[in-house]
Amino acid sequence: MNILLITNLYPNPLEPNRGIFTSQLVEKLSTVCEVTVMSPVPWFPKWSLLSGLKQWYKFAQVPDRAVLKNIEVIYPKYIVIPKLFGFLQSATLYLSLVFKIAKLNRRKKIDVINAQWMYPDGVAATYAAKTLGIPVVVSALGCDINLYATTAYPVRRFQIMNTLRTAEQSIAISSAQSKVMSEDLGADARKLSIVLNGVNQDLFRIQNRDECVRKFSLDPANQYILYVGRLSDEKGIIPLLKAIGILHKENLDPRVKLLVIGNGELWDECQALANALGITDRVIFKGERPYSEIVDWMGAATLHCLPSYREGCPNVVLEALASGRPVIATRVGSVPEVLRESNGVIAEPGDESSIAAAIKKGLQTSWNEQDIRASVKDFTWQKMADRYKSIFEAALH
Repeated sequence: MNILLITNLYPNPLEPNRGIFTSQLVEKLSTVCEVTVMSPVPWFPKWSLLSGLKQWYKFAQVPDRAVLKNIEVIYPKYIVIPKLFGFLQSATLYLSLVFKIAKLNRRKKIDVINAQWMYPDGVAATYAAKTLGIPVVVSALGCDINLYATTAYPVRRFQIMNTLRTAEQSIAISSAQSKVMSEDLGADARKLSIVLNGVNQDLFRIQNRDECVRKFSLDPANQYILYVGRLSDEKGIIPLLKAIGILHKENLDPRVKLLVIGNGELWDECQALANALGITDRVIFKGERPYSEIVDWMGAATLHCLPSYREGCPNVVLEALASGRPVIATRVGSVPEVLRESNGVIAEPGDESSIAAAIKKGLQTSWNEQDIRASVKDFTWQKMADRYKSIFEAALH
């Protein structure tokens, strides 16, 4: 089969860490299908006088196409409407995609389009697929359903509902998400599958903790709680810092430190909060690090913590477990399907007291790293790619 995968969550030469999980799926998909990727990016003028607007100017520097790990990747540019008119993004993206898809289809006939991320990608890709008479499979990943399909975004919700009813097949990333898509958004349960994420188990593996600690010049006498993710509201970094503040007041062993890997719009707020809580000596902000380093940060950690408000199937949880590290995570997305007593502790989202209690329990528990790794032995990208292939085949019939 010749598959066109459309997603904004994919690496590009300016953002090599973007959508790593999608690229890992595509690598394995390419062993069972022929895959081309279209990864839309916002249009921005390539005027040097605007180069100071780094958040946006980077999009002007993304090339029209690239070959990444032997995969052809096309980067269509589309006009992003300001937030007030965000419901129009699917229309501008459709206009950008439809002609490029038609041109690609003439060059090599596309059997199935798979759109990863429901809005605007899935909506626009489905419009384009129907215009061109190509079967389409849409994949929901997290906030595209947890946020944009809620009544807070009525126009986007309507578009997503229409897309789910129109697509030949749809994919959810957790049982909870599948239930919302079928019971609340009208997806046909007979055409709805659940496919969780995989994890690169060759890369993420059990390592010698002391060696990883020394690699980053950390103190081997300390215990490290690791957070890897954006410093943004939905990731729950603020409740996590408040939880560390609670434990600090309870006289938690001073050798317990929080390692924060990542950057984002809350960077300054997080620094200020750590100072206000009196925990600056407990929190180590390392900023964004290359993906290739994350495996060693996992190896240096005692626990991994993901305190999100919303998630799909968070790869960082699977990566920590594959590294033999117990996980503290909130009850969102697929987390309840992945965590159990032998590999982690579940807390309630946005509840710093619950997160603090879960961290304390995690630090007091005697964990078996081999059992933790074994808990995700079936979460391989190849198995997920094979599931995708069977769903694409169903879309053709």
